[in-house]
Amino acid sequence: MSDTDQKLVILDSKNLFIFPDSMTLDTMDAALDSHTFAVQAANAQYHPMKQTQQWLEYYIEIMQKCGWVPYNFELTQETSSAHHLDMSNLLAKGLMTAAGLFTGGASTAVAGAAVVEQIKNAVTNSKEAIELFDRQAHEVDTGCLRLAKCDQSDNGQVVMLVSAVQTDAIPDTQSNILFFKWKASGATTYTSGAALYLHRSLYESNKDVIRQRIGAEARDSLLSIPLKG
Repeated sequence: MSDTDQKLVILDSKNLFIFPDSMTLDTMDAALDSHTFAVQAANAQYHPMKQTQQWLEYYIEIMQKCGWVPYNFELTQETSSAHHLDMSNLLAKGLMTAAGLFTGGASTAVAGAAVVEQIKNAVTNSKEAIELFDRQAHEVDTGCLRLAKCDQSDNGQVVMLVSAVQTDAIPDTQSNILFFKWKASGATTYTSGAALYLHRSLYESNKDVIRQRIGAEARDSLLSIPLKG
């Protein structure tokens, strides 16, 4: 599967997905709905910045109950002497961490920086995506961004690599969250990566409940645009 055979799905300004064009709608729904439900559940129990470790562990727990079995996950508190944090660089770091967890650290099959650059290019060239990010940047706390990259093997196994950045840093400018330069001084920032695989029968047994719980409004901002290499 080449990089040009993928699409970026924007659920909202905090949650991005990459799917291969060949992936079925049912499988994409399994990823989107489970992730949305797990984020909602984790937010209801823990503050994503003040209780980041607990938040991540609960997110993984709920994802597993939804049918996404974790290979492993990792949380890192960022330390830097720089005056600024680049959200897109941290997102790429989390994606490479997730890929390393999936492969056992032998190699990182996902070139995190290249993937994030594709996303930035796709958003830049989409009027709808820019409007969505700009609108929601003023409506919600912008200190969190999550990216889930899904792939499917020839034998049908579906894997989701999740990268997340959570920070209480202050952005220098009100613009697209992917392009924020964050003031790092005095800020606390976490980067996490997780690798999960889809247990399809477990998901199917919980699918109706998940969809009922998240509600139709959770998918109102859904936007899909192609990714180019």
